[in-house]
Amino acid sequence: MDLNYFLLMRNELLLVLIAVIILIAEIFSDNKNKVINISLFLFSAVTIFSFIPFDGGQLFGGSFQNNNLTSIMKCVLNIGVLIIFFQSVDYLKKIENRNRVGEFFAVIIFTLVGMDYMISAGDFLMFFLIGRVSWRVRVQISVGAGLLKKKTK
Repeated sequence: MDLNYFLLMRNELLLVLIAVIILIAEIFSDNKNKVINISLFLFSAVTIFSFIPFDGGQLFGGSFQNNNLTSIMKCVLNIGVLIIFFQSVDYLKKIENRNRVGEFFAVIIFTLVGMDYMISAGDFLMFFLIGRVSWRVRVQISVGAGLLKKKTK
């Protein structure tokens, strides 16, 4: 495997990486404002990084395709999510929402990863499988975060 294979999936891999970093930051940080700032900074960096042009290609026998059109669609989705993140800062700083900061960002980012994979799907089987997997990941994060908070109380 070559580095170019990973560059074709750069947006998806970076989004998964920052979602994991946000979840780890929430676990180990008592200051939720830092988690908000880290989340906004990392997602802004990924959004800016997604505008860098690259040569398209396909992976996994054509099941994953990436070209300029899919890249533009992913950039539009990233900008929309970034606007949502900036508008939700006041909501997340409320006392009743302070325990939901990390999972708020993680669920939205993992949903965005699922949408990005659906945009890059080369056939309907890939489209269907990514839809099923991304739904399951969102549910597991929500349930797992709730169980972890009950154990820590």
